[in-house]
Amino acid sequence: MKTKKLLDAGFEAFTFLLFVVYLLPFVLIIINAAKDSFSVTQYPMALPDDWGMIFENMKTIWTSSNIRYPSSFMSSLIITALSMITLNLLTSQAAWVLVRTKTSFSKFVFLVFVAAMVIPFQIIMFPLLTWFRIIFQTTGIRLLRTYGGMIFSYLGFGLSLSVFMFHG
Repeated sequence: MKTKKLLDAGFEAFTFLLFVVYLLPFVLIIINAAKDSFSVTQYPMALPDDWGMIFENMKTIWTSSNIRYPSSFMSSLIITALSMITLNLLTSQAAWVLVRTKTSFSKFVFLVFVAAMVIPFQIIMFPLLTWFRIIFQTTGIRLLRTYGGMIFSYLGFGLSLSVFMFHG
């Protein structure tokens, strides 16, 4: 009984340590948001001298014409929302068909989806850009530097994991 309590206490201490390690980057972001750029690069772990600078830095990020944070935030929001909605609609239907159809072909297709999860993004990145250029040259459809191209890429990269998750 005593060993079980000791094991539970050790597990809780380990879990708390993992929690602290997980939160550390967020704490560093808040600490460094209250510093000037020199202090961030030279002393990233030090506490800021003036915590009031955090509001000035936030105002600069939102209003600076060089940073353009609001438009970048909106672009990310649009790309992420449309990608997730489309990905969930397509992959839930595909996984449903793969689960309900018990043929060797459906098992093969599912295994292809699982195998595609192993391919790292870095291997696909340059060929994808080349294909986007070829598509533009042959059809006139622009995929580079557009919402459509990013959403299409996100669909391609998220498809196999989503089908796998819905299949389970």
